[in-house]
Amino acid sequence: MVRLKRLLVLLVGVIIATIMVFLGLWQANTFRTQGAQANEERAALAPVPLPSKAHGTQVAELYGRQVTLTGEYLPEYQYYVGTKPPLSVVTAFRAKDGTVVAIVRGQVTSRETPSSPPTGVVTQTGLLMPSQKDVTGDPSPGLPTPRIPQVRLERLAQEWPAPLLNGYLTLGAEDATAQSLTPSQVVLPEGEGHQRNAGYALQWWVFAVFALIMTFIWARSIKDPGLPQAPENTHETPG
Repeated sequence: MVRLKRLLVLLVGVIIATIMVFLGLWQANTFRTQGAQANEERAALAPVPLPSKAHGTQVAELYGRQVTLTGEYLPEYQYYVGTKPPLSVVTAFRAKDGTVVAIVRGQVTSRETPSSPPTGVVTQTGLLMPSQKDVTGDPSPGLPTPRIPQVRLERLAQEWPAPLLNGYLTLGAEDATAQSLTPSQVVLPEGEGHQRNAGYALQWWVFAVFALIMTFIWARSIKDPGLPQAPENTHETPG
């Protein structure tokens, strides 16, 4: 009878913990889907002009949005970007306020020479993105040079003219095609609430672990009422 009670307690605890695990998975997937949809909607908003002398939070608030800026390309500052074909092409662009912006103009194959950027004053539109993270792994052999594995603005700031904007632009399909390049694929940045939302999902899994621990403690505490109890110590200490 005691064994049956313990098994029932364990079964109920496992069922509850399993439900909590699935609730955490559901919540994590919901946040991921909603976040991706919000990022896509943000990227589809009408372009806004890049503020003059933009820096700090001004730039960060525009990550994932389309912006426009006017100025001239600096073709002497250009890199292939990537570790395997197709490779992106990033070129320096000096805006009218003097700020230098890294612009990913498009993609080429490893055997293709990118077209030269437009000359003179032009207006460009694209998605503003934060500096990319380091990548690992060996690059494919035979890639053209000069090449960098990713758009790391910290590195470009050491080699390109200052001041360099703390964000880079990826041209949209129209502007990239106009330069005879294939539009580059963009991985949209995570929303501001990503870490917080992930924490909400993690809470369900913490609850599930806690429920299992309490279930085992409860099951072990169930005793057989028919077992004799240990006699109380009635021995009195002599006075």
